[in-house]
Amino acid sequence: MIGEVDFTSALTTVHPKAIYIHDGQQYHVDRLDFDQRKAYVRRVDVDYFTDAVRYTQVKPLEASIRRVSPAPRSAPTATCWCDRR
Repeated sequence: MIGEVDFTSALTTVHPKAIYIHDGQQYHVDRLDFDQRKAYVRRVDVDYFTDAVRYTQVKPLEASIRRVSPAPRSAPTATCWCDRR
């Protein structure tokens, strides 16, 4: 074992074909085994690194507009249920 990565960060740091850097050494990730929670790496000396791009796309499923209180001057509010992808 050369190091540990928290489970939620594994997809962005030790994904297959990633260059994982630990103590200044570069390692190529050959395989990520989720069930065993292990990344299989080999030491390499390359002139590049990898950096995963993370983004979240939100798609509205349903929206409704309603008044917060029955007073006629209350501002309408929007409620949105979303599917996060």
